[in-house]
Amino acid sequence: MTEPEVLAYLRARYSPPLRGNGPRYAFFPHVRSAAGFDSMRTCDAVAMELWPSDGLHLHGHEVKCSRADW
Repeated sequence: MTEPEVLAYLRARYSPPLRGNGPRYAFFPHVRSAAGFDSMRTCDAVAMELWPSDGLHLHGHEVKCSRADW
């Protein structure tokens, strides 16, 4: 399984069918820790809850697809 395939599964997980309240999550792949060239780290995926009633949590994901990536 490759990183793009895992990110596609995560995007599908955080993009359920819309209900009356609008989307529940905002999904962002490859989020950098800073703007521009000063960034030293990258999170593979972040999903942010958009419904205040659920707590507005952030879900961060680090994708590992090979031993070399460890």
